[in-house]
Amino acid sequence: MPRPILLVPHNSQWLEEFKKESQLIAQALGDELVAIHHVGSTAINGIKAKPVIDILPEVRNIEKIDSLNGEMVMLGYTPRGENGIPLRRFFTKDVNGVRAYHVHIFQSGNAEIARHLNFRDYLRAHPDEAKAYEALKEDLATQFDNTLDYAEAKTDFVREMERRASEWKAQLILHITPVDHFRAQEKSGVYVTESLTTEGFIHCTKEPEVMLRVANRFYKNVIGDVLILVIDPRKVKVKVKYEPPAHPEPDPDSPLNSILFPHIYGKLNLDAVVEMRVAKRDEAGTFVAV
Repeated sequence: MPRPILLVPHNSQWLEEFKKESQLIAQALGDELVAIHHVGSTAINGIKAKPVIDILPEVRNIEKIDSLNGEMVMLGYTPRGENGIPLRRFFTKDVNGVRAYHVHIFQSGNAEIARHLNFRDYLRAHPDEAKAYEALKEDLATQFDNTLDYAEAKTDFVREMERRASEWKAQLILHITPVDHFRAQEKSGVYVTESLTTEGFIHCTKEPEVMLRVANRFYKNVIGDVLILVIDPRKVKVKVKYEPPAHPEPDPDSPLNSILFPHIYGKLNLDAVVEMRVAKRDEAGTFVAV
């Protein structure tokens, strides 16, 4: 049954609710879980949203999720299969008779994951466009009395934001650093890599797969968290140049040795960092996601 539209101001508790619910979902999905993301409007600071937390778990094999429906039901979720999106497993949960959570499960590599994350990250980094999205939602909420028609009416705007987000995300570059090293410099507003004094640059990449290899080659034995800095090179105030890798692969025939990598020459201004996230390890300490 279609539900009425209720938009409320952003609530900082939504992040805490996401974290708590994600821990429960992680236990239910067990070894199938690769990563879990907070998506949708409740994940974007400063804009109104329907008070329903959207959670996107990435899993190893989507076909195995049906066998875990029982674990999700024990958490209060209703399994709804693909629910209109191929290769998705969708679950809903009500609290005190009111819709509270949507869980969208996709297998790692599914394009829907990047679509959701790019949209979220783009609006987080572009508050004016986030506010335009909020204004559209407020207007549509007065025109429609159910979520299905409301969602359909947002389609053109959302698709345009997704197009811009994809172009924007394609320009972003990644850098890896131990959290202790980063925190020691954070208050100054600029960042210098550990190797800058000897190599003269901050080494970055556009490819998460490459960053994962770098993490396991150079940072696996680091004690404590390792951060991934997501950088918008258009905001970097010093020189950014694309060059061969600073640390070639041991295999001379590796295709990675022919890739041009972004290098930032000088101190990175931290207002160019659009996101910071912790690289994920498995129980053996191997990095499995960046």
